[in-house]
Amino acid sequence: MILHMLAVAHRHYGEGIAKAMTHYCLEYAKAQGYKGIRLDVVPGNYPAKKLYEACGLPDRSRPQTGFYRLL
Repeated sequence: MILHMLAVAHRHYGEGIAKAMTHYCLEYAKAQGYKGIRLDVVPGNYPAKKLYEACGLPDRSRPQTGFYRLL
């Protein structure tokens, strides 16, 4: 499964919405039988990298794989 884009309105930053959405996607992918999930992050988007790492998605630091976790 590929999580192509995730965005939260600036006025809602810090409310845990992006984290909840990421966890939802992980659980959805697992429930649907996906073997992994991939996220690509624009270079320099450090808040997104921090979020995904906090959600257990290790940074593979390669443009072709981005963040990826087996489920």
